[in-house]
Amino acid sequence: MLLSMSHVHLASRAISKAIAMGGIGYHSLSSSSPEYHFRRSLHHWPTNPVAHSLFANYRHMNGSSSLASVCDIYQRAASYASCWRMLGLDFLGRSSSAAEEGVTKDNDVTVGDGIDANKWVELLILNGALDIEYIGGDVDHVDNKEGEEKNEDKTENDDGVYSSSGVEATA
Repeated sequence: MLLSMSHVHLASRAISKAIAMGGIGYHSLSSSSPEYHFRRSLHHWPTNPVAHSLFANYRHMNGSSSLASVCDIYQRAASYASCWRMLGLDFLGRSSSAAEEGVTKDNDVTVGDGIDANKWVELLILNGALDIEYIGGDVDHVDNKEGEEKNEDKTENDDGVYSSSGVEATA
């Protein structure tokens, strides 16, 4: 997953560079091309939602695919985002429940040399691959100007409230 996300960032950088240079010098098989990095990203994590979404954006933007093909990639991105969102939030909810019940260190989600699996799930999957933000532990969000509750798409779990997936919404 980490390698996949690294290639997503390299693809994004390659797109910026190609735009700045007018698209000159970027052959789709070149190791500096966006297409190459998207393919490497999906090789390492075939269900990476943000890789599919950005790949669809890229293909649509440069006209290298039919609209039906681009729509298919967006559909996969939305489907994968929905699945990973459910898995990630479920994982965080279970680990939070286990911590409240006083589970022993052997069953805790901290692995190895103090690596916190919750942080990896939250930062790599929820934030990085799904564009989900932690809103907070307070379910009621009040708009200061009007004093009314905001109507945001959000999910509540044992750890607090999370926004909807930006990747899923875009796709």
